[in-house]
Amino acid sequence: MLSTTEGGDKIVKYAKLFRILDALVVSKTDLLPFTDFDVQAAAEDFARLCPSGEVFPVSARKGEGIDAVVKWISAPALV
Repeated sequence: MLSTTEGGDKIVKYAKLFRILDALVVSKTDLLPFTDFDVQAAAEDFARLCPSGEVFPVSARKGEGIDAVVKWISAPALV
């Protein structure tokens, strides 16, 4: 999980951590107008580390993106 208020540099800065993820939840997207966070740039950085990874922009406050995360978590794992 990455919060928009933390800044978009975290994916590159902590590449070893982000490299092992299957998905990235970008939280607090309702605060985007008040930050310089770029969801598209973060998604591109994550895709370079995890080409098959999924990115889920989420705003709990607005209820946006939650259903997609729940659906992804609930899906049967491909082993």
